[in-house]
Amino acid sequence: MRRNEKQENNPWMDENEQEEAKVGFSEETNKTDTREKTEAEKSKPPKEELPIPATQKLPKQAEEKKPPAEARRGEKCVTDETCGGETPKERPTTAETPNKEKSGTMHYVLILTVLLLMASALCFGAIFLGTRVANGGSTPSDATAPEDETEAKEKIVFVRQYDDASGLLSLPELYATYADTVVSIQARGKNVSGVGSGFFIRDDGYIATVAHVVDGMEKITVITKAGERYEATVVASNAMTDLALLKIDGDGFPTATFGASDELLTGERVIAIGTPASLEYAGSLCTGEVSFALRSVKVYDESGRVLQKKMKLIQTNAAVNPGNSGCPLFDEYGRVIGIVTMKLGNEYVGLSFAIPSDGASAILGAMMRGESPTDEMLSLVSTGAPKLGVVGSKSESMGIAGVRIVGFSSSRCDAAIKLREGDLIIGIGGQPIASVEELEALVQERAPGESILVTVLRSEQRLTFEVILEKS
Repeated sequence: MRRNEKQENNPWMDENEQEEAKVGFSEETNKTDTREKTEAEKSKPPKEELPIPATQKLPKQAEEKKPPAEARRGEKCVTDETCGGETPKERPTTAETPNKEKSGTMHYVLILTVLLLMASALCFGAIFLGTRVANGGSTPSDATAPEDETEAKEKIVFVRQYDDASGLLSLPELYATYADTVVSIQARGKNVSGVGSGFFIRDDGYIATVAHVVDGMEKITVITKAGERYEATVVASNAMTDLALLKIDGDGFPTATFGASDELLTGERVIAIGTPASLEYAGSLCTGEVSFALRSVKVYDESGRVLQKKMKLIQTNAAVNPGNSGCPLFDEYGRVIGIVTMKLGNEYVGLSFAIPSDGASAILGAMMRGESPTDEMLSLVSTGAPKLGVVGSKSESMGIAGVRIVGFSSSRCDAAIKLREGDLIIGIGGQPIASVEELEALVQERAPGESILVTVLRSEQRLTFEVILEKS
């Protein structure tokens, strides 16, 4: 008999002591059985264990064959007879633990991959949407998106398309088509010679140019692009508008066509073809833009003090030079919208001017018909400077400075009728003047035909007259 058996039936033990001895015997027996079972399992060949998925439960038979609670040391018991009235809480099997760790890692990798894919999709979507919007394309959301309540602003966009339908010409096309219409002009006079440009406006030899190239010249020679030379005659010339009409013998010459200069917009491209500097540069092309569609330009005499006229001209930044005077200024359709007349001094760059085609075509047409251009035609290009019609010099009387009248430009002018030689002009338009320059400056603010008040000292009397201004 074992020691515990004796203790179990010992009459000297009370009830509690016998119960503890009984439990001890049970534990000892379980330990012995467990050791024997372990010894037997070690002697058997090892079996290949199959991994049990983390989510798979053991069958009931496997649960019933679990080793007693006492063999699973360190486990907390929860109400069972084999564990002092407590049942052991389940612990994961050796096969479950690594699988659960592996499964958690795979879940983490899977979630991270999904997040990366979603981020990539969003990026590509944003790039695609931005590209569509930048290119003026539409997106699927355009159909359902609410209308933008922002107030729309109208904007005018000018588009140039060089094709047969639009009629616009590229620079090579324009030059190939119209360069033959342009000629060089060689003019010779007494101890003077010069070079200018012109272009055919009729196929029977009529050529448009500017007056300052041919006025006062004795011999004028026209050279075509092909190098043919013709003697030219001046049909008519008008210094006020700086226009002249030449004629050479022959027929079938290529001609240019006038366009409408009043339709020009500031910023439009323009092209000039002419002979800058000398004959060896004949047929040179230069381009630019309309800097100002219709500029009022004051033209003075050689002294730079006396205003001669006011001209309405197209301002351009095309790089024209001496010798380009008289050359055509084309638009992008190949129409002549101006005739180059001048540039503003050698010290300035990009300040050139052309006579508008609307006025030039009307005046040249009258010249071809043998008529004198009307004042209305001339006013499209130029108006003469207003003139008081007096000749005088700075003087003084009774301590008052002014301009002493010594003569008149014409005996028929209004000033000659109302004023007298010896009068001292001391006021113009109600403003005092003390020199010829001040008098001219006040007169030039007016237009020919206007009336102006002239105050004079005559025999120590102050008199005021209303005088009509003349046209220079």
